[in-house]
Amino acid sequence: MENSFTCSLIIRGTELDFENISREIQVQPSRIGRKGESIGKGNRVFPNDSWSYEVKSDGDLLADETLNRFLLTLASAKAFLQSLQPASDVCIRFFVQSDYAQIGFDIQPSTIVKLAELGLRLEVSIFSWGGVYED
Repeated sequence: MENSFTCSLIIRGTELDFENISREIQVQPSRIGRKGESIGKGNRVFPNDSWSYEVKSDGDLLADETLNRFLLTLASAKAFLQSLQPASDVCIRFFVQSDYAQIGFDIQPSTIVKLAELGLRLEVSIFSWGGVYED
């Protein structure tokens, strides 16, 4: 793996209707949790209700292609997603992981327009293993 990309739709709020969210967006969540429930191992708990849908790139896709395809799956749910705000926190998370210390990727204007049309904030998270490319 050189670079991998993961896109998530994350909805956090109070008393979220998980079934309605899944029905309206027409996808099944990757993870759900109720406020106060345990998050994996340890003593961490969900601070709010949380519904998330995650898609990982297949390894051959570039950053822009990964994000663009993800946004296309959400386009038909635009009005619903916007209706959840401001009562709920709704965002797209774009996670980049690389074997190398230096990471670069580009996002095309058409993809940025799709994101803006959804009206959701974007979180970007980058993780690097710190390796060095050798010929």
